[in-house]
Amino acid sequence: MLKNDKYKFGVVMLIFFAFTGGFGCSKMYKEKQGRCDVGLEIADKYVYTFKPGDSAWVAAGLWSMGSFDPLDSIFKLCQVPAATLATMSTLGVIQSIEENPFLGTMRLRESYFQGRDEVVGIRRLNANEELLKRTDAAKELITYYRGKNPVCGYYKNETEAKRHLQFNWYYFDMICTQPDLLNKMDRNEKKEFARVVKEKRDILINYPDFYEGHAFFTTALILSQIMLADNFTPYITEVQNNQNLRWFVNYGVKFSGYEDYLATILSYTNSFLNS
Repeated sequence: MLKNDKYKFGVVMLIFFAFTGGFGCSKMYKEKQGRCDVGLEIADKYVYTFKPGDSAWVAAGLWSMGSFDPLDSIFKLCQVPAATLATMSTLGVIQSIEENPFLGTMRLRESYFQGRDEVVGIRRLNANEELLKRTDAAKELITYYRGKNPVCGYYKNETEAKRHLQFNWYYFDMICTQPDLLNKMDRNEKKEFARVVKEKRDILINYPDFYEGHAFFTTALILSQIMLADNFTPYITEVQNNQNLRWFVNYGVKFSGYEDYLATILSYTNSFLNS
């Protein structure tokens, strides 16, 4: 290979690696942390000292078997110390809810809303209770959601990335569907949040192997809950007249023909944003 040819080849390969991350590497789980995590790692978030499966988790679960609520002892482990919580920034509170080890129990129910309310008991988490008291909760929630990158992270392998990315969005989205939280937003904030959620969803659908369902449904649930919180009449009328959509909106359960009612939600979201 001539010297000039070698130079040209080197330039081509440099461009290739810049855009693809190299041979055999999935950008989804090889994304560089420096670009991904900027502004997302909140300094004063609470760092939980255990995770599901640890000895403390198992011991709490065994101890609680004789109690009225079999998850109650584990649940107590997942509370943030009150003194710590009182001094946290609102973004720190939000991320402390997102990273709560108890959120994984949400998958114990087919209904997304039952998982959120009955199993996790989102209203019983003191970090969530604190968030609902914050006057800047709506503003900071939108800020944080906008800063989240769907293709962000550095994982050991594709399986690990898929598991974390899919459920990370699923859990956080379900935090965002809470009416008490959405009702803290004025109309402009609701529109802004809907626009941000829709933009993120448009990214998620480009990675069906990683976000196979959960993230598509939960973003649709957020958009639906925003329009309901706004009393957006055209959408409320549609919900009343569309049985499958009504079941999805009321129970957070995927019924047959879900492609149609997800498309309906997106269509009304566009109308809402333009209203």
